[in-house]
Amino acid sequence: MKRSSAALPALALILALSACSARSEPAESPQESARPSPEPTAAATASPLPAEWDGEGRPYLQTSLPGYADSTVSLFAHGEDYYEAVMYFGEDGRRTYEVIANSDEAVYAPGAGVYINCADAGEDGIWLLEDEVSEGGSESRLRLIGFSGEVLSDLPLDSIGLDGEHFSSIHCFDGGICLLGSGEAVVLDGGGPPAFRAALDSPDSYLVTGGDGQLYSVTATYNGAGIEVLSSVGEFVPAMTLEASGVRVFGGDGEFPLTCAIGEGFYGVDTGGDFTPLIIWEECRLNVMNLRSLVPLSDGRFLMLDSMGTSLLSPAGPDGLHQPVTLTIATLGDSLYGLVYEFNTSGTGYYLEEVDYSGGGSIQIRDALSRLAADIAAGNAPDLFLLNGMPVNSWIRRGYLADLAPLMESGGLSPDDITIAEALTRDGGLYFLSGGFGIDSRAALYSNRGDALGWTLEEYLEAEAALPSGSIMMYNTTRELFFETVCSRYIQKAIDWEEGSCDFDNAEFISLLEGAASIRETPESSSFSGYVSPAEALRNGSEYAVTLWIGNVTRIDEFEREVGERISLVGMPTPDGSCGSQLRLNQPVGVYAGSENPDGCLEFLKFLLLSYDIDYGSGTNSSMPVYRPYFDAQTERALNASGEDGEPPLTESGLERLEALLGAVECTTLYDATALSIIEEEAAAFFAGGRSAEEAAGIIQNRLSIYVAEQS
Repeated sequence: MKRSSAALPALALILALSACSARSEPAESPQESARPSPEPTAAATASPLPAEWDGEGRPYLQTSLPGYADSTVSLFAHGEDYYEAVMYFGEDGRRTYEVIANSDEAVYAPGAGVYINCADAGEDGIWLLEDEVSEGGSESRLRLIGFSGEVLSDLPLDSIGLDGEHFSSIHCFDGGICLLGSGEAVVLDGGGPPAFRAALDSPDSYLVTGGDGQLYSVTATYNGAGIEVLSSVGEFVPAMTLEASGVRVFGGDGEFPLTCAIGEGFYGVDTGGDFTPLIIWEECRLNVMNLRSLVPLSDGRFLMLDSMGTSLLSPAGPDGLHQPVTLTIATLGDSLYGLVYEFNTSGTGYYLEEVDYSGGGSIQIRDALSRLAADIAAGNAPDLFLLNGMPVNSWIRRGYLADLAPLMESGGLSPDDITIAEALTRDGGLYFLSGGFGIDSRAALYSNRGDALGWTLEEYLEAEAALPSGSIMMYNTTRELFFETVCSRYIQKAIDWEEGSCDFDNAEFISLLEGAASIRETPESSSFSGYVSPAEALRNGSEYAVTLWIGNVTRIDEFEREVGERISLVGMPTPDGSCGSQLRLNQPVGVYAGSENPDGCLEFLKFLLLSYDIDYGSGTNSSMPVYRPYFDAQTERALNASGEDGEPPLTESGLERLEALLGAVECTTLYDATALSIIEEEAAAFFAGGRSAEEAAGIIQNRLSIYVAEQS
């Protein structure tokens, strides 16, 4: 497959978007992610709301904020500006910290060997609790920086009598700053020693700064929370009691001294402990999962952190209210939760809901598919499908799945923008897409198999017969596993779904059955005898071929360096010796041909393609981008980078071999599981000696002819 020059304008757009969104980088700051958003994410139309608001709470819109850090240390605000103290892991495993303002400006980076433990904003600036580690030991300090990042003052903890003490959080309030550690609040009112210490009710108590500037301690109880306020005499005194189980208390704003999250929503808390509904999650179609922090801003917005990342909750004025355009995607137990969350908060004006027809795995796949087919027949079809476990080829024949090429072209995309378009094409159409893909292959030594991208079953058995004593062909190989893997590729050629026919009662398939029955089995041992890496097993000859997952453009070169010599990517044996590798899509999505929201489906497909994180994908062997401009950007980066030995992680030769493999691979993991199970049932009887290979092939042909014909 040639690298498409048609992708270059799109690549230029990617680089332009990245340049526009890059924040200024302090010294030693990690690189900003190269992943652009399909549309600007600052739009306040992320979660559509009803045209006339009659909810229990108030109307709010959720806007996802870009998040590239490995961890968020602290969230805090000053007026309408919000800040995040974040941590990144470098390639060497070391931690690097930044303070970021309003999601896009890195205002402060402390440098190598300095760790930010916690941070908060006061009237004078941003207070940081830092540890600096050097060869001579470590030092803990309070550092005050301006809101633009300039260092205003340093206060070593040992200079104020706090040496050796550990603190988990810092809080700015009207009385100064407070450090929390070991169930005790230590209050500082300037640059000198602590003004006083105040004990908390419990080591699990936590502190929040109220909208009234007061410092509150919160102690969770079985059915609520006890709230105490720091008094002028230096101790916490009872302020209120919140009677609601599972309550989580946060700071307040000008309207309420405190706020809290309880189950289904977010509430303002007055001085008497009474609740006022502010945001009911479901009413506002907000995605909230494992809420960690909510920070009020002075303009009525809230900064929220949950397990899906950081987002802004903004009041929705009349202009921001509009009817939701809801899309549905059918699944069979798998989930796109993270991607759906990002899509729903990206400002497209569409809202995607997952419908799991397996009931969370409680319904068997065949029954789940029957429920889905019944909905389609009744006119209640979903707009999209997550195709894992679904009979893709059958549904193409039935007309359930739309050809995506015309839909893509209407949105400025084309099949030329798809890295693996040839392998994804079925019956002349492109019926599914994914954000990322990998190649499931088997690697052998080049000295054994040369440049071959495949091998026959006869060649496999010849190599097996010539193995030296103590060597095996493949790790954890049984005839059942071998046959399943080989047959999952074979059925993609033996079944013609367009014509509704199949061909299994033939000499080729009979040879496949007989060959699988005759392989030397090497099942995984139940006793651990030490780990040997696949590269080492290939190098020392203890295994003839090893599993190789190619989820990075550099993986072929990388694995060859591990082995120490050139490899062949033969995959699993095929009857004709054609490519034995298989494409695996991490999120295969198709569109229902009769969807009433094709524009919304197109928006999600674009988001699916553009959601691939180039930085993350470049650093892991997880998946490669389906979107061709991203793929080209990733290969260019790898060709021009410098590895540990000074050589680029991707060579021109490695890229040529990857492109050759992409051009040769024909099979994907989206085969018909029901058809394969029929074959395996009958093959099992042959393996057990209950019938001949010819008899098994005839029964398989008869059963599959009926099944394939039924799928029209």
